Amino acid sequence: MNINAKNLRCSSPFVEEWRTAWTVITHSYADEEGVTLGEVTTFNLLMQDLSEWFGLTCRQCEELFDLGMIDFIPDTNGECFGFCVNTEEATPLKQELLPQVTHVLNGNNDSYMYSVRCLIDYDDLWEMFDWDPDEHEDCSEDNLPWDKDTQVEYELANILWQFNDLNKNQTAIDVDDIISCKEVFRGTHVVSEFLFEVPRSKFNLIQSE
Repeated sequence: MNINAKNLRCSSPFVEEWRTAWTVITHSYADEEGVTLGEVTTFNLLMQDLSEWFGLTCRQCEELFDLGMIDFIPDTNGECFGFCVNTEEATPLKQELLPQVTHVLNGNNDSYMYSVRCLIDYDDLWEMFDWDPDEHEDCSEDNLPWDKDTQVEYELANILWQFNDLNKNQTAIDVDDIISCKEVFRGTHVVSEFLFEVPRSKFNLIQSE
């Protein structure tokens, strides 16, 4: 028996939060004869479907697999599969994964959400407009030689460069692929955190290797 992994998806992924672990059951199967999930499909097919469902990049898949954060769920007799995250360890991967998974769990079926941290360097933007902030007392938005759209596009290009670089250039997202982008935290001379949305139809660019 070999069932398409999409047909094994839970209609509503089951989330369990414990003091030391965060579990999301995404796929399950069991019948009266005791046949379980691992007997009707393969780990690789479940992993591929999970990747497409939650928009995982190739780098995320590799790291999650290596850390045992995607697997058959313990203590379910092989009937369940999904995420099993140790909440006691604060890792960059876990921090970026949380808003991404939560976005899908909240019922957003048309887009993926990604978290990225980067330090935006504005030197190139200033050079394009031959502008030096040290020579201007008023650096408010109304007194800049570029408009808001130009700055947003410049910032998005930097954010996506960081995202693609983080994913070993196995992703090929471009500025035109972005639905929305919001700043979660802006640091001063330190990294800022951004969340951006990409249409699900761009999954081929999210795993472009």
